[in-house]
Amino acid sequence: MYGDKKDKTIISLVLLVSILLIFLGYDHVFTIKYALGLISDIVNNFLQKFNWRWWFLNDDLSVDGVSVAWIGFKSTLMYYGYYLSPIIFGWFVILASYFYKIRKLEKIHLSLIVIWGLFFSFAEILPRMGIGILPERFWIFTDIATLLLVACIVKNIKISIPIKIVLLIFTFISLSGSFAVVIGKKSLTSANEMKAAIWIKQNTPKEARFVSQEANNKLIVFFGERKMIFPNSDFFLSDKLIDQNRTDTCTVQNTVAITSAKNKLLGFDIQYGNINNLYSIVNDARTKITNTNKTCMPDEMIANTPIYVLFSDEKLDGLYSTRKWWRDVNFYDANLDKFDTLPLVYDYDGVRIWKLK
Repeated sequence: MYGDKKDKTIISLVLLVSILLIFLGYDHVFTIKYALGLISDIVNNFLQKFNWRWWFLNDDLSVDGVSVAWIGFKSTLMYYGYYLSPIIFGWFVILASYFYKIRKLEKIHLSLIVIWGLFFSFAEILPRMGIGILPERFWIFTDIATLLLVACIVKNIKISIPIKIVLLIFTFISLSGSFAVVIGKKSLTSANEMKAAIWIKQNTPKEARFVSQEANNKLIVFFGERKMIFPNSDFFLSDKLIDQNRTDTCTVQNTVAITSAKNKLLGFDIQYGNINNLYSIVNDARTKITNTNKTCMPDEMIANTPIYVLFSDEKLDGLYSTRKWWRDVNFYDANLDKFDTLPLVYDYDGVRIWKLK
């Protein structure tokens, strides 16, 4: 009796911590204003015959209107393999079978099932009603709720050797899938890029600045310990070389902020979009432009500064390659032939660096 009471106390504390983490980590989702907006969207979708979509991953949008779609069979398989995972699915089947047999729920079971249902709704139901709230984030909490349910019943069930072997195999597949997804995202600095970062740190002046793809920020700033210039798209996409030295860096950074805001506004669903999302887009754009005006570097500040161009092919593949925003900020259609007139100072394993001046 004491043990059951202790178990309930531990689980209650874990749940409380989980809920607090959700509020702390995703406070922009759980504000009262946004919660009311979600309720309004749900009611509107009911009134408009649900606006139901059986499949949403191929055109899913985040709360700020940016596409976070998972396109294609491989991406979909990795999505559910990573966020649901075979081991969680295996335990879910065991849980469903257990509760079906006993046909009796204790209060702690009922509480966890309600919490599980809430998280599952955000992960799989609301996105199908046109409400974008980053469903993959809620799969994490759905998994946690599933495992807490498992902790409650595992001591009351006997698992046969064959099922244990299956669960062990599922565990191995899940861990392998997680590794594959992390590698596939290509959003971190790879081993090849780390070599470039070390070269930058050892072979370029400390005051040097690098024009590069947005996703190489960590490579250049954190690991390479150099400054970075975010160019407009023409610098990489145009057919002729644009002299970044003669382009006002303040203007460039303002252009990037304005272009980003424009893309988000054009991607906003006027018919079904949440007005709070539109407010967030406008406010975010205003903040970025204001910050750029405070921190940008006028031409006269970099007139005598060495400037390099870095382009990494590592950012051109992986899971994010199907997402428009990722392709835009990493210049997927970059014309690199125009840099042939510049001194190529580094060219290894898909990372190239030219000296602009």
